[in-house]
Amino acid sequence: MPGTPIPAGQALDMDMVNATVQVNADCTALLKYSIQLKGLPVPPVGPYYDRLIVLPTQGEILGMGVSSPISKPMWIYTMKRMSGVPSPVSWPAVPAQ
Repeated sequence: MPGTPIPAGQALDMDMVNATVQVNADCTALLKYSIQLKGLPVPPVGPYYDRLIVLPTQGEILGMGVSSPISKPMWIYTMKRMSGVPSPVSWPAVPAQ
């Protein structure tokens, strides 16, 4: 899964790799992943661990980073379903700076 985090004003293109998610019957989940920075000849950084709460009737997932190689916790976020129709994920190209 691609992404572009912007820590300290610096955009970093990355891919989430080696990801696993375990969803429990009570709609809590644990996401484990590493990140691969695009364009840099370095191994993936990780593992990162995020706790999730899945809200299927609202089409949302609430998440909080609970452990990372950088800090603890790293971030709090909400993911919202954009469409009920499954489709490939794609992101627009980041303009040259």
